[in-house]
Amino acid sequence: MIAFCQPPPPEERLPRVSRRQWYGAAIHEAGHAVACLVAGWELLEVAIGPEPCGKGQTSIGRCRPDIDHLRRPDARGAMLFPGDYQFRRAYCRYTLAGPTAEFCLLDEPPEKPCSDDMKYAKEDAETVFPGDAEYQRKFILLCGDDARLLVNEYAAEIQTVARALLRHGRLTGAEVNALVFPKELNR
Repeated sequence: MIAFCQPPPPEERLPRVSRRQWYGAAIHEAGHAVACLVAGWELLEVAIGPEPCGKGQTSIGRCRPDIDHLRRPDARGAMLFPGDYQFRRAYCRYTLAGPTAEFCLLDEPPEKPCSDDMKYAKEDAETVFPGDAEYQRKFILLCGDDARLLVNEYAAEIQTVARALLRHGRLTGAEVNALVFPKELNR
């Protein structure tokens, strides 16, 4: 049996977030979580619920992969993720899997799309193809297609994780792994 963490806060404390937005956030974060596991990365947690995210804004969802160990120092000592094509393509697919899940799995377009995912995808494209806007555009389209294929292949699993998020608010990586990959296939 899976032990889940705390449930989302009562709706009366969050009057600006509709049920439809909660479901959209759950689908979005579940898309990221499944993409993380498919990439072979460890997932720390995925959650929906209010959390300050800077500049006076509040996020209603977050997915935390454990990929910091992949960072390496650059010439100035700043810790950066690899700039190689394969890592950036997998990371861009992970980044775009959230919004792609919303557009592919929700009956209607998201009520209030509000994520920085496209900004991160553009950063990945700039890292792989610095100064080449045409190749950056093609890279983002390719990664978006990768995300669409992933979402279509794992649609049932994404919806299962989203339902668990709506019920429990926060899931550990082990809990998501158990939901996505049955015991006999657990990665």
